[in-house]
Amino acid sequence: MHFNNACFKIISISFHIKTPILVILLWHNCLNICVPNTRIGTVFGSKNIGVNYFVRKGAYAVIFKNQNEIGLIRTHEQQYFLPGGGIEKGETAEDALIREMLEETGYSIKNNYPFCHAQRYFMSTLPVKRPMLSDGYFFISQLDQKIQKPTEKDNYFEWINIKECEKLLFHVHQYYAVQQALKEKGANH
Repeated sequence: MHFNNACFKIISISFHIKTPILVILLWHNCLNICVPNTRIGTVFGSKNIGVNYFVRKGAYAVIFKNQNEIGLIRTHEQQYFLPGGGIEKGETAEDALIREMLEETGYSIKNNYPFCHAQRYFMSTLPVKRPMLSDGYFFISQLDQKIQKPTEKDNYFEWINIKECEKLLFHVHQYYAVQQALKEKGANH
């Protein structure tokens, strides 16, 4: 049998593997995650009862340069993220992604294929310390053309070796999306 590492992280973080039945149910559920039009995505981290989480819905792009490189955003704090960001009121996820790409990189994107939804509960430290739920909608996109200079001065778009993503990406659910995009890309070739 093949085991999905992301699912074991969910089980061990959220439920501490209390019963074999729970493990089987969660593992089975994870095998069917991240297909187009999925309503419920994979969840990372633990939701603590009685804690009020700030929910930040965001749209993010997985952009491949070639078989070995992926585009990531490096912040001035030396943290890495997938390109994208928060969905503003009245925006679709794709509209937010297009806007965020222009702000962060100055590039337009094309052929945006929604393929995955994943979330992460964590304690944010920027801009303020507070419990957050990062609710991510992920697209496989292609870099198009340079339209403008980036308006977010503390973000730098870089091509990174795919093998470095697990170590570099700040959010585990973004790394999970990269893994799913690689599977999706492999299935379409």
